[in-house]
Amino acid sequence: MTTAALAMTAMVEIPLRNALDHHLTCWAHRRGSHSWFDLAPLDTQGRRDLAKATHRAGAGRRQPTHGRIVAELSFGFWRFLLSRRYLTTLWIPALQHAFPNTDLDANSLQRSIENDVQQ
Repeated sequence: MTTAALAMTAMVEIPLRNALDHHLTCWAHRRGSHSWFDLAPLDTQGRRDLAKATHRAGAGRRQPTHGRIVAELSFGFWRFLLSRRYLTTLWIPALQHAFPNTDLDANSLQRSIENDVQQ
């Protein structure tokens, strides 16, 4: 991947993951939890990705803080969270709020964002 392509990816990935993390954290707090990591209904692969990110975040005697874990999660993980499978469990209660100022209903917005991120 070229330097320009890497820079473009970072320009999309970092704000996207930070916005999704923020709204998932708010969602978790409303449910009495400090972290969405424990509440999100992830499948086996999602749990595996989260465990790997936690391990990498704690490498070299570092504390695996929330921010470090979020930074270690791949773009594919975030893309996966935007899929239709999480429409009622994560999209409606939390993730749709990361994309404000739209006239689209929740279902249309989810399809649009999923398609855009997949591209």
